[in-house]
Amino acid sequence: MVILKNSIEHWPETPEEENTTWYKLYRKYESMVQVHDAHRLFLLSRDIAVVALLFAIIGAIGLLVVHSRILPALLYFVLLGAHYLILMVVARNHGNRFVCNVLAEHSAGDSQLASRSGS
Repeated sequence: MVILKNSIEHWPETPEEENTTWYKLYRKYESMVQVHDAHRLFLLSRDIAVVALLFAIIGAIGLLVVHSRILPALLYFVLLGAHYLILMVVARNHGNRFVCNVLAEHSAGDSQLASRSGS
């Protein structure tokens, strides 16, 4: 963490500054294989989690309308709600890995950027 703090000229203090600093770091290392793959996995898992939530809500409403019984709809919603919660944790873990990969590449230094990106 000390290396990271020393490598950033102005340590961000507000959320806006933090976002700007993060985006600059990400743009600098986005072509790195580790960063690109982690970003892809984060986006994929985030989208799958949202789709699972939509299935839970729309499916439960559909079951309620078709069968007019609350128990099957409630069971469906609880099971798919649990599925969504698991996928949400997966997406969060992929997001954390994505951020860690960018920060690790930045901490490793610019000297490895050219040799590891394949250019």
